[in-house]
Order: sequence, then C-alpha cells, then structure tokens
Amino acid sequence: MTKSEQPEVTANVGSAASPIPASHGPITGVVCEPHNPGGMAQVRSLSEQAYGQNRKLWFRACFELGISWAAMCHMGVAFAAMDRPTQALFNWIEDDLIEENDFAMKGGGVRPPDRPGLGVTLDQAALKRYTVQ
Repeated sequence: MTKSEQPEVTANVGSAASPIPASHGPITGVVCEPHNPGGMAQVRSLSEQAYGQNRKLWFRACFELGISWAAMCHMGVAFAAMDRPTQALFNWIEDDLIEENDFAMKGGGVRPPDRPGLGVTLDQAALKRYTVQ
C-alpha cells in the first residue's frame, strides 16, 4: 500500500492541555471542538503543533451559534494546518443569535465576513428572547 492509499487516521484533542503526541506515527489528522481548547489562541497553538508534525487539524461541530461559527471561519482561513473541510451544523440552528445572515456556501466553502472583529453583531432581541430566568 502506498502512502496515498493509506487510510487517514485521526485523533481527538480535547484541550490545549493535552497536546498532540508526536509519537503517534500513523495519525494524519487531529479533530477538536472549537471551544474545548480554551479559545482562539489555544486552537492556534494546536494548529501550529499539527502543522509542525505534518498533520491536518479541523473542527467537528458541537454547539456553535453565529459567534462561534464566525470564529471557526476565521480560524479556518488563518491557520495553516486547517486546510480541509470542517464539520458544522450552523444551518440547522433556528436562531444563531447574530444579526448578519451572509454565511452562504460558495464553491464548497464559507468566507468570513469582511467586517471588524469576527464580523458579526450580537442580536440583542434574540438574546433577550432566549434568556432563562
């Protein structure tokens, strides 16, 4: 079996405190939830580890709403190890708690909005609607 014919082997990484083990030879990819590592800086650290080990990194969907989805999109284009499709359930959510609605799929991908910060505005009315007392 040639290298290109070998099946992809992935590892789940739950947090930045559990780094990607370099000794796991057959692992070609690493998957994490965007929230578990502890934030964008920690995901960047995981991405740099994966890239340095010639491994791919991608997200699996969890409970992301509009703000997290925007962060996932930005990290997906900013981090070199994230060059494969990422799982997301964003379109299955009734209300994503953001005002913008311009995350359309184009050519199999989503481009982050070209606005300051993450490019999204928290929908205050939706936040009030879903507040639990």
